[in-house]
Amino acid sequence: MRNWSNYVDSYIRYCEMRGLEKSTTDQRERELTKFGLWLKGKSYKLKSIKELNEKHVINFVKLSCQYKAKATTFGKLSVLNGFGEWLCIEGHWQKNPIQWIERPKLNSSRKIPRVQSRENLIKIYQETFNHHTQLFKYLYPAAFIIYYSTGMRKTELLGLKISDWNEKERSLKVTGYKTKTDRLVPLTKDAAHVLESYLNVRNRLLIRKGISSQDHIFLNRDGKRLSGTQIWKGLKNAALRAGIDNFTTHQLRHNCTSDLLESGVHLTKVQQILGHKCIESTFRYTHITDEGRAIAMSKHPINEILGVLNE
Repeated sequence: MRNWSNYVDSYIRYCEMRGLEKSTTDQRERELTKFGLWLKGKSYKLKSIKELNEKHVINFVKLSCQYKAKATTFGKLSVLNGFGEWLCIEGHWQKNPIQWIERPKLNSSRKIPRVQSRENLIKIYQETFNHHTQLFKYLYPAAFIIYYSTGMRKTELLGLKISDWNEKERSLKVTGYKTKTDRLVPLTKDAAHVLESYLNVRNRLLIRKGISSQDHIFLNRDGKRLSGTQIWKGLKNAALRAGIDNFTTHQLRHNCTSDLLESGVHLTKVQQILGHKCIESTFRYTHITDEGRAIAMSKHPINEILGVLNE
């Protein structure tokens, strides 16, 4: 089918017009390109897009998803189904046969992501100060504290700029990576102090390098924006030095959510801090530790009622 790439390009432009994230459109384009190459390799000799049917889709998914997780199969079918819906909208298909293909059932109540214990968090934080480079002695503690205290995503943290920091209000303006909406996240006095200490070192670095046009907060030794790999390696190595090998930076976001809820912060407030678009994303963290449940139940009014009855 000679026009496959044209169909894919038109569909991707349609997705972009709908406001979908670039990462999402890129992923859809990759999947559809793979499907097109597979069709070409199989020599199906399709004369037009109308000859494409669910059998082609099923054979492609079976082959490409063999030994893969259910979520992978579900994702591929979702991409192809979306493409099929667009083909119907554009009049290339009369109906979308892909929507009737049975997809693997996923557990809607996802498991709560792994979090670190309070003891482990303290150990990791202490190790972030142990670095031979002066800049990183201040950078990694600041990054760790912001990660944990605000629950930011990695892309959000690396995208922070000097203009986003309000020293007087002790707050950071965060541009949501997924929601594309801004939110203000306050820092505690101690967390703000850690950030300010790093900013002083950062400013001295820029003066020494003769750089006056750098706005990003987190920088490497050359005064350029810090990469995701660098921030991951720095905190991961601190965790390894602390004897913790199952650490990921995204766990700090999960820790922030769980710990806020366990401390009694209202669900909607946690949602605003984390930047969750849907309250359901926050709600899955309400399955807090047994200790947290015990503390919560100790405050239940039933205790007062029973106390009166037992007098």
